[in-house]
Amino acid sequence: MQPVRAGRAAIVAGAMVAAIVMAVYCIRIVPDRVVSMLGGPSGGVDRWGGLRVRYQPPAGSDAAIAEYLAQRANVQRDGTALLLEFPGIAEDTAADVIDVLIAGGLAMKESLETNWAFDIARDNELVNSEPDREASDEEPSARDDVGLARLELDYWQAEDGSTHKTAFLQAPTRRAIEAAIELAKTRGFRLEPGQEIAFENIDPEHHERVPRKEVRAYLLAREVLISGTMIDSAVGSYEPNSGRAIILLDFTSDAADRFCEITERLSGKKMATLLGGRIRSAPIINGPICGGRASITMGNTDPQQQERERDALVEVLQHGALPTGGAILDKRWTPAPDVATQVALGRLLLGLLAGLAAALIVFGVLRFARPVHTPRTVFAGNFPWRRLLVTAIAPVALYIGAHITIPGVNDAEVDFMLRANTDEGSVIALGLGPVMLAFFFVELAALAIPALRWRRHDPLGRVRLGQAVAVLAMGFALVHGLLVAMSFEQAGFHGNSIVDFPGWNFRLMMMLSVTAGSLLLAIVAGVISEHGLGNGYGVVMATGIAFDILPDLHFVDPLSAEFGLGLLVFLMLTGAAMFVLRWRVVAARQPALRLPTSAVSPLADTGAFLLLVVSLTGFTFGVDPWRFFDWASQLNEPKIRMLLVALSIPIWAWVFARPKVIERVALQAGLDRPTTATWLRATALSALLVLAGGVISAIALAHSPAHPLINAISALVFAAVLLDVIADAGARRAKLAIAGVVHQVQYLGVIEHVLGDAKIPHHCHASHLRSLFAFFGPWAPVHVLVPEEHAMEARLKIDEVLRASRGQVPEARAV
Repeated sequence: MQPVRAGRAAIVAGAMVAAIVMAVYCIRIVPDRVVSMLGGPSGGVDRWGGLRVRYQPPAGSDAAIAEYLAQRANVQRDGTALLLEFPGIAEDTAADVIDVLIAGGLAMKESLETNWAFDIARDNELVNSEPDREASDEEPSARDDVGLARLELDYWQAEDGSTHKTAFLQAPTRRAIEAAIELAKTRGFRLEPGQEIAFENIDPEHHERVPRKEVRAYLLAREVLISGTMIDSAVGSYEPNSGRAIILLDFTSDAADRFCEITERLSGKKMATLLGGRIRSAPIINGPICGGRASITMGNTDPQQQERERDALVEVLQHGALPTGGAILDKRWTPAPDVATQVALGRLLLGLLAGLAAALIVFGVLRFARPVHTPRTVFAGNFPWRRLLVTAIAPVALYIGAHITIPGVNDAEVDFMLRANTDEGSVIALGLGPVMLAFFFVELAALAIPALRWRRHDPLGRVRLGQAVAVLAMGFALVHGLLVAMSFEQAGFHGNSIVDFPGWNFRLMMMLSVTAGSLLLAIVAGVISEHGLGNGYGVVMATGIAFDILPDLHFVDPLSAEFGLGLLVFLMLTGAAMFVLRWRVVAARQPALRLPTSAVSPLADTGAFLLLVVSLTGFTFGVDPWRFFDWASQLNEPKIRMLLVALSIPIWAWVFARPKVIERVALQAGLDRPTTATWLRATALSALLVLAGGVISAIALAHSPAHPLINAISALVFAAVLLDVIADAGARRAKLAIAGVVHQVQYLGVIEHVLGDAKIPHHCHASHLRSLFAFFGPWAPVHVLVPEEHAMEARLKIDEVLRASRGQVPEARAV
């Protein structure tokens, strides 16, 4: 074993972190302060270009302006006028921003159900009062061309069963409706106090032979239920089904409660959303909308016009609501300057600073932990090509299985709905999940039941455990298959069903198909473990991860910055893990501790265990179950998740690798008693590996959220499997025999010491993978392999060492 050079490792780690940070800032905006420090503009319109506006508020709005300025630090005063900046606005969008700014920001108001439209249409020659007229496929009449308004009726039934009816006016132009209203006023029509008329632009229907845009008039209550001051953030996006441009709104906490109460009160009615004084949507409120979020759909049929309107509205909403009635004193659009040099230098500077910080942290931890590097055991002989060919069964099986659709499933519809996850509708939809879950529960039962504990470390005892795993795995697969079948029966898109013929015939076919697929993968994994390289379950998992690296060109652009970031993070984490997993922490004649001592449980299992504890506690004390969903969503916040990971690392390390766990085995082998100091050194290094993977993945996911490669667990598993396959390829050149089977991976430090003292060459099959999963990886036992001529001696020594770990074995052991 060679000591790890802390300086060299710190330099490599710093370079990797610097590369990742620079890649992140190829997607994320380099901060204005950094660009300004390097000689560029300080931000705003100076950096991004855009629109500058001098706005004169209306008289008597001093209090509203003072409140507005208190909430917007980036707005300045120029005497009595306000200086507003809209960075990044395109020149063709500037006019829309001005229009919305003058007309007013966001306002949500109640749509009233009255007979106002009938009152206007009565004896009004400017209104066609036949509401049932079908005009969608007709040529526009002459009277329509000159501005004839129409009386229309709208009926709907709310979810509570109540029926609603309202009338409105619709015309080719707004002027036609206003003319009809003015004529009605001359004959005595008046709005009630607290009422107003607002207008909405109506897009032509797709089926119209002669498409034409129209305007619709609504009667609204003047009271503003939700205003722009209640918006916390506004983001432009797209509606996933139709592709229309939309605005996603996040309310402030007080406004979220208010919006929930208002929508509950207006249940069954319509509520109009106005932006810039014009109605953008008037949906039916089917019930209370809580959670603090809403969306506004742009109504224009031209996608480019939709995006321009959306971008303009988002800019105004982000600046907050200004008092209506003001005036624009000056407006000027400025193109963006060329700051490419400063941005590139900023990326480099941020990368170097992050790399330097990472290098210092790694250097300090390595100086404290003092790990050693273990050389790989390579036996003399020919390369095991046959074993490599057997290992290649995994990608072949996964590829073929992913393309065998379950009978009765519309594979085209599944591909469209699930996008890149095309294997979700195949016979291997469940993967190895049911088998691995069965392994876990059987191992947990064997640990919890005293009469079964001896079977965990006894070769004959594990035969019965394996049989129990097979039975339980089939049960899990059948139940899971039934649930998937029922979800497929309910799924669909635009009326297209995933399932051709729903019912119990399909459900049984689904259950049997996915169960057979999971068992087939388990057989493949077993064959690879026995006749291939590495652990078969790990090879199948790593193959699935490798398939994720290959993008589906229908849905992922392999040349995009997001994909490049995901690939870079995956390769960096995998490379780092391949080094760290071969390190050991050892002191004098104490057994060497493998890394990570906490396994990957801080990343993989902490949240699930904490949620389980909270749920059981809540059920015990009668807590509202819906609060569990709030707790679960909070646990998924990146900062909280990383805090939980950091706090749980020493806990998991204590469970899996504390000195007491291996003390009896170490003393049985004649080694020194393991110390807490050695455990702390190993745990510190484990924390560095786990936290680095988690933090880097969290940062990258914030900028490439849909990328499947940005997953620390996937990178660690891929690295461990790759190490095991490479080590197996070097060891399997000779004829080896199994000298022992180990399920507590930290015992390997004792076994390797004993075999080393006896000068017996050895190889620990699948040890890196088992180090990652510890107790949760019974499907990956560590086989201690030695040359056949040393097999008997090695078995005796290993059996003698492991005797201290076993409970009392019954005299009559039933296989």
